[in-house]
Amino acid sequence: MAIKEKDIREYLFFDEPVPYKNLKIRCATVKEYLALHTYSNALLAERDDPAMLAKPEDAEIVSKMDFLNFLFYLGTNHKLERVTGQPYLFLLDKLLKLVCDLPATKENQKTKKIEPYIDFSVDKKTGKAIFVIEDQVFTGEDIDNISDIICIQNGVEKTDYSKTKELRDILDGALEYKTKASGGKKTADFENQITALAVITGWTMDYIYKLSLRKFNQAISRADKIETWKIFTLASMTGLVKFPANTPGAEHWLCDLTEKDKYESVTNSLENLNKKISGEEAMEKAKEKIEKINHR
Repeated sequence: MAIKEKDIREYLFFDEPVPYKNLKIRCATVKEYLALHTYSNALLAERDDPAMLAKPEDAEIVSKMDFLNFLFYLGTNHKLERVTGQPYLFLLDKLLKLVCDLPATKENQKTKKIEPYIDFSVDKKTGKAIFVIEDQVFTGEDIDNISDIICIQNGVEKTDYSKTKELRDILDGALEYKTKASGGKKTADFENQITALAVITGWTMDYIYKLSLRKFNQAISRADKIETWKIFTLASMTGLVKFPANTPGAEHWLCDLTEKDKYESVTNSLENLNKKISGEEAMEKAKEKIEKINHR
């Protein structure tokens, strides 16, 4: 069962590590952004992407794999790693060590040899991929839960498999086109967001670097909302402008800023377009019927 934000909210409030088996999973800090951004690619591999298949006939097999087995599938097909440019198991290893504060290696007490701290392997009984940390076995179900926690903590957007790969690509393209068509500019890069937050809040860079990514993202969103709210409030106070209830942007700066669906603006536009087209077609049909009646 997927882990939701409400399931770990008590830990999110104060950026406390989320316990999971023998692990404590913490949110990455602003200073760790580049590392997290790179390593979290391990969680974003798309099982329904044809480019992720060693051969087309693997599609059905891959669709039935859990995510950990899928990463093993990618990791054992060096051709795929060259095509995608992502060593997924290596990235997963680095990601877990980052957010769980795990060492890179350990000493085998029996052989006295240095070994990787996280042991990725295949269970001999089930034939399924697993990994072991300090004698604790983690399965595909565990990595699904762990990835849910990491993504919620750090604002990483997981692949929405309720939409097909083709539909996701179309909607992403529509979002990009809408931004360009409306004259909008791309959001400032992360470095400039740090600078902007320092300017608007007066916080020092060192203080911001230590913030969790979750609190940093919330601060950026809230600072932007405050400035927008001020503009609408000042305009309303002049008495020259009146804003209807629920005007986008005019809500109080403490309103809920949770984004439910990043494609909402695009899908709403498409729905309105469909309604408009349907309405125009209905009008044309009605005109044709009236003309036929008049010609009788």
